[in-house]
Parts: sequence; structure tokens; C-alpha cells
Amino acid sequence: MLKENKKAKKWTSMLCALVTTSTLLFQLPAISYGAEKNEFSLEQVVVTATKTPVKEFEANANIAVITKEQIAKNHYHDLAEALRSIPGVSIKNYGAVGEGYTANSISINGTSQIVVLINGIRANINGSTFSTFPASEFNALDNIERIEILKGSASTLYGSDAKGGVINIITGKVDGNKTTLTVTGGSYDKENYSLVNQGNCDGYSWIVTSKKDILGNYKDAHGLEVPSHQNATTNTVKITKKINDVSDVTLNYDQYKADYMRSRTNLHLDERHYGNKDNYKWQFIYNYQFADKAQNQLSFYKNKNFLNDDFTSAYNKWLMNLETIGVQDQFTKKINEKHNFTTGFDVYQDRIVDYLDSFASYKDKKITNRAVYLQDEWDVTEQWKLTSGIRYDNHSIYGNHTTPSINLGYKQDEKTNYYIAYKEFFISPNQYQLYSPYGNTKLQPETGHTIEAGLNHKLDNTLTATFHTFKRDSKDVVNWNWTGPGMYDGKYMNVDKEKSHGWDVQLNKTWSDKFKTYLGYTHTIVDAAPGKRKNIDGTLPKGSWNIDMNYQQEKYDFGLQGRGIIDKPGSASGVKGPSFPESTYWIWDASLNYKVNKDVKAFVKVNNMFDKYYAEMSNVKWGNAGEWYTSPGRNYQFGVQYQF
Repeated sequence: MLKENKKAKKWTSMLCALVTTSTLLFQLPAISYGAEKNEFSLEQVVVTATKTPVKEFEANANIAVITKEQIAKNHYHDLAEALRSIPGVSIKNYGAVGEGYTANSISINGTSQIVVLINGIRANINGSTFSTFPASEFNALDNIERIEILKGSASTLYGSDAKGGVINIITGKVDGNKTTLTVTGGSYDKENYSLVNQGNCDGYSWIVTSKKDILGNYKDAHGLEVPSHQNATTNTVKITKKINDVSDVTLNYDQYKADYMRSRTNLHLDERHYGNKDNYKWQFIYNYQFADKAQNQLSFYKNKNFLNDDFTSAYNKWLMNLETIGVQDQFTKKINEKHNFTTGFDVYQDRIVDYLDSFASYKDKKITNRAVYLQDEWDVTEQWKLTSGIRYDNHSIYGNHTTPSINLGYKQDEKTNYYIAYKEFFISPNQYQLYSPYGNTKLQPETGHTIEAGLNHKLDNTLTATFHTFKRDSKDVVNWNWTGPGMYDGKYMNVDKEKSHGWDVQLNKTWSDKFKTYLGYTHTIVDAAPGKRKNIDGTLPKGSWNIDMNYQQEKYDFGLQGRGIIDKPGSASGVKGPSFPESTYWIWDASLNYKVNKDVKAFVKVNNMFDKYYAEMSNVKWGNAGEWYTSPGRNYQFGVQYQF
């Protein structure tokens, strides 16, 4: 027995040393699984609404959470799939691969001007791209604790471009010493391999993940085979060192490399667009607990995005090499049981190392933003809560701006609370809008404000309802202004004004400890820009439904998800024909999980189970009638997960 213990300690020490060394050298990473939670309750603790922990029900904000349990049960392939389950979030991808940056985008509350965070640290692609964050590229979901989606302006805390909201991807916490291997196959030559290792020893804890994704040609619901290819590798590392009882340091590293090929539209499948990516992000986070009621977090980070798109084409070649480096600090002090104070600074620099497309070429363009912010949370009484804040930004081109916010919450009782908020924002033009041949160095930054209100109500112990509404006013919105009949005959200009408004309602029902349901509807209206249709030239649906049903019984878990797109006509309806196959449609997905034993799980999932013909992106405005990027028809995936 003594020899066995010595051997065990020896192997544990060797494993600790190996993982620590390899992690520090930026080699592979992992995930965690925790106890089951009520997926649809509003008791989840969130941090994105105020940068301080608060129950979702009492956050006084329109916030949604995707838990690690939901990710595991629904087998989301990437962030884009997960976000499609959230009302008010719109995803637009080119077909199945979703690698191109041109128009693959995320919108919240009718705008793509959002901030994406990883562990509270900025991860936006800033510069010469139309995509804020490549949702289809982020596929290391085995490493996620939860994803918080804050719908509504949040510029005071998160920066000038948080006009529509914030997505905060929070990576996993270590849950024991274990390794998880998942193998998935399915339609379209789909292959996914995921390896996760996590553990702790001698004051270190780590999560290491490595994932391989392969995808081939796919078929749409009309049986048309769409040539495509993806071969991507994702490696992540998260290692934490506990220094003492009041401090620790964490190093996060994410790497994404991919080779891909995408076709054009359903009418031009003979075209081939080849590309590759080599991206990485690293974060260094230092936490220090000054006292029981005071703590500080200091973070350094660097994001690198390299894209070489359509490199076999002499005409359409697109090279993009972007860097963002930054430092941010947050100090939180709980003055007393009713008063919480948060302050910090945020400095980052966006640099275009190299940029080349068919019409533009430039290098070493830099934009720097420096900011400080203050937020005060005050429980005026047991029922009234006042949260106010202000941010001061110093932009290297556009000078100084302040963005205040104020939020008043009223907790009627343990079952009902209300809130109303006023928030301001400003958005500076990016480098392409300034420096490309279509750019305009005389552009002004967009400014505006949002008024929001909401209600959370527990009808009983099993049924919760929420309602939120917003009204947003902007001026000097940067938009493309055509000066001729051609696709590229234009220039970026400031639009006079833009008005948006919307609302959503959500119901969570627990029928029993085995059966739960969720229903959500979102309605969004964005006024038309000059020469365009409303709702971003008809590409944003006026309404969207989300339905989720989950039934669990000992070894089995069954889930059914539906999303309905309501009134998305596109820009060219009545001109060349419809912009999309249908302006209103439903997509349904189903998954079945089976727990073979405590170490082995098997699953099968059917996507687009009713074989709906639809498209998220269209080219009708500049192409031909009926020309769009069709999405995959009915397809299957199946897999096995082994934990040891």
C-alpha cells in the first residue's frame, strides 16, 4: 500500500509538472462539469450587468444565460449555434462553414455594435472587418462555464461600442482531476474530436482543451450540394496559480487555426473561395482581495487576427492582419450592506499590421482609446435600488467623450421587480471607414442614448415571466452612401439620425423535476436609412421566436429547440424578386442523450429536422433573383463522450 501511495504521488507530481510546463509554453488546454442546475430559473448569479455578482432575477437588466449544462445537452458546435437560442440575438452566416468575415455577424437589439468579452476582457475584432466577433470561429465550448448575454446599451462599463449589448464568455472552473474525450461524426463528412484535461496540484489548477473540426460539402433542403470545406484546430489553456489566501494569477491562451473553402451563392457554386486563419488571444489576470469587502483585478491582453481569404484569386484576395493590445483594471469596494462602488480604467490600442483587398492597401494604422469609469450601486431602501455610472473616454482621433448611465430598480416583493434605465453611448468609425478608398477622414463618431425598462415576475414556484422594452436614438450613424449604380460606387458618410425600438417577453415553466419548457419572443424595429429599407435593409427580422423543451429521466435526456424568423424580407423584394427563400420560417433541432454509465455518454442530434429551405445571407441586391447562400437541410450528428 505504501509503494502504491508513493507511485500515485510520483505520477501526480509528474503530471502537475508536465501540465504546468506545457501550459506556460502555450501548449494544449480543458473543461469542467458541475452539479446540475435549473436551466431555466432566474436564480443564476451573473456578473455582466454590473460587473459585480447578482442574481439574474435582481440584475435590473435584460440578461440571458447559456449554461454549460445547456451547451452539453444541446451539443452546440460553436458560439453561433448557442447564440441562436437567445431571443434578441441575430446571427447571419454564409452557409455552413461561416469562416468569411465579410458579413458573418452578431446583432443584439437590432445592431451589430456590441462588445464581446472573454472572462470580462475585450475580444472584439476592431479594424477592417464588418464582423465584431467571429461567432462561428469560437468553438471551444467544452471550456465554457456559462455565456452571459446582456441585451441593452452598456457603454459606461464596457466601452463606446456597446450600443446593442455585451456577450461575456466565461471559461470553466476546475472540477476535480479528470480527462474527457468526445468523438462526433455525422452528415457532410462531419468529424469533431475534443480532448479536455483538468486538475489541480501544489497550488496550480488547469484546464486544457484541444479540438479538431472537419466539415465537407453539404446539401440544402432542395438537395443542392454546396461545395465547402473546413479543417480547423482549436487549442486553449487556462492555468491559475494561487499565490496566497488573498491573491492568484491566471493565464488564458486561445489559438484558432483553419483552412477552409466556401462557394459563392446557390447560383454560382462553381466559384471557389479558399482561405486560412491563424488567430490567438492571451490574457494575464491578477486578482487581489484587499479585505473582505474590497478586491481588485488587473488584466493584460493581446488579440491577434490573421485572415488570408480568397488567396487563389488575383482580384478578390483579402489579407487582414489585426492586433489589439490592452490593459484594464477594476476595483470593487462594498462600503456597507447597501452600498457597492466600482471603478477602473481601460486602455487598448487597435493596430492594422497589414491590410490588402481588391481596392485598398495600407499598413501600420493605429487607434488608441483610454478610459476611466465609475459606478455606484446603492440600495436606497429595501425596495428601491439606484445604480449610476459615468465613463470618460479619450480617443486618439475623436478626443474626449463622456457616457453616463442611470438605472432605477424597484423590488415590489420576492416575486416581482421592475427597472427603468437611461444610457448613453458613442461609437468611433473604424480604420476601414476612415482610410480605405471608400473611407472618409471627416466622419464624425456616432452618438446616442437608450431608454430601457423591464419587469420580472414569478407567477408561482414553477412559472416565471419577464418583459423588456427599449427605445434607442442615434445620430451621425456611419453608413455606406452610394454615389453611382455600381456595387462599389460609394463612400462612407454620416447618416443624420436612426431610431430603433423593440420589446421581448419570455416564459420559463418547470412542469416537474423531469420536464421544463421555455418560450421567448422578440420584436425589433430599426428605422430605414436613406435609400434602404427598415430593419437594416430588411436583413433583420421584425420578430423572432425561441422555444426550448427538455425532458430528463435517469439515463435519458431529450431536448427540442425551435426558432422562428418572422418578417425578414431583405432589401430587394419587389425589385428582382424575393431576397430570401421565405421571409418567415421555423427551424427545429432535437437531441437525445443517453448515459451509458458514470463515465460514458452517447448522443444523437438532428438539425433542421423538418428539412426547411432557408438562407441567412442573400446576394439579390447585386446578383440575380433567387441568389442566396442556402443553409444546410436536415442533417445528423452522433457521438460518444468518455470521461476518465
